[in-house]
This record gives sequence, structure tokens and C-alpha cells, in this order.
Amino acid sequence: MIRLLLEVYELVINVLQSCMVSNFLIKCLGTKSDGRDSWIEYSTGAFITFAYLEVLNKITTFESIGIFLYLILSLFFSFCMLKGSAVEKVLTNIIMIFILAFSSLLSGGMIGIVVGKGFLEVVEIPSIRVVAIALNMLVLEMLFLFIIKLKRFVSKSDLKYMAILSGIPVFSIITCCIAIEIPRAHGQSQLIGILGIVCLIMLINVLCLILFALEHKQFSENIN
Repeated sequence: MIRLLLEVYELVINVLQSCMVSNFLIKCLGTKSDGRDSWIEYSTGAFITFAYLEVLNKITTFESIGIFLYLILSLFFSFCMLKGSAVEKVLTNIIMIFILAFSSLLSGGMIGIVVGKGFLEVVEIPSIRVVAIALNMLVLEMLFLFIIKLKRFVSKSDLKYMAILSGIPVFSIITCCIAIEIPRAHGQSQLIGILGIVCLIMLINVLCLILFALEHKQFSENIN
């Protein structure tokens, strides 16, 4: 009975998350129909996300290779049904994927700290999993709203800046994926994973320095 209730709960959550993701992409990029019959885009985006969560998520871990499989599906949907340039679509989807991964890891990590469990242990305990999923939805909605508000201040001239900025969430996701898999690895594989994380952290810091340099250059130009 408990297992059945958990499955129904996760089904409802997947529907809500699918609608949130679809709404985020459409708010950021807009629809090709310019408001006419936009329900088609909303329902198509939600269906793609829901299908992924219900089917592929049963096969592979969402925070691992599965998240990149979903990125491909999401890009296909964006290029077929949404407006914006190719760069805007890629950047928006990368940011969306980062939010999905980050919110999941953050909520699972927060719950894990409270109960004294690791991330992978949290998602395997039904009672704790329910709380973690609810917290994940809250964090997800807050991040989506923040990015939607932020995008209003980003113009097309900022695409170069945003392209570099998008590298940070991409490498952050890869770092998180490696970190999750390290406890399962042994011997040389574990050492390679640790070295990979160190290199990725260094790369992220380099990107931050580049962004700082661009900000400083823009600031100097505005003054002059």
C-alpha cells in the first residue's frame, strides 16, 4: 500500500515538474505561434518531460547520463517549436538542465545532512524520499522564477557573456556526476575520478576569471 501511494505521489510530482519545465522554456524563448494555440507547445513540452521522467528515469539515474539524454530531447523540442536563435536555445536548455540537476542534488544533500545519510541513501528510503522530492520541487520553482526574472535584463548583445557563463553549469553538472560515482569506484578509477574533479574545479575557476575580466572591461568602457 505504501509503495502504491509513493508511486502515485511521484506520478503527480512528475506531472507538475513537466509543466514547470515546459513553462520555463516557453517563458524564456517564446513560441513560434506567437501566443496562438500556445497550449500545443505547453502540452508537447510537458509530455516530453513526463515521458522521460516515467520511462528513461526507470533505466538510468537522472543525475548521471540520463540528464544529458533529456538535454537532447529538450533541444529537439526547442528547435522545433520555440523561437529564439540557436545560441539562445542551447544556452536556455543548458541552464534548465543545470537547475534540474542542482535542485535535486541540493535538496537531497540538505535532507541527507539532517538525517545523516548520503545522497544515494536518501533517494532509496521511501519516507525520506517523499520529503526530498517536495523540497526539490520548491527549490526548482524558486530557481526557475529567478532565471525568468533575470533573463529580462539580458539582451542579445550579452550572448558572448552568456555562452561563457553557461560553461560553469555544464562543468558543474559533470563534476557532480563524477562525485556521485566516486564512492562506487575502486582503485585507479577512484583516483581518476578525483583528478577529474580537481581539473574541472580549476576549469570552472578559469571561466569565473574570464567573466570577471569581461565585466571589468565593460565597466571600464561605461566609465570612459
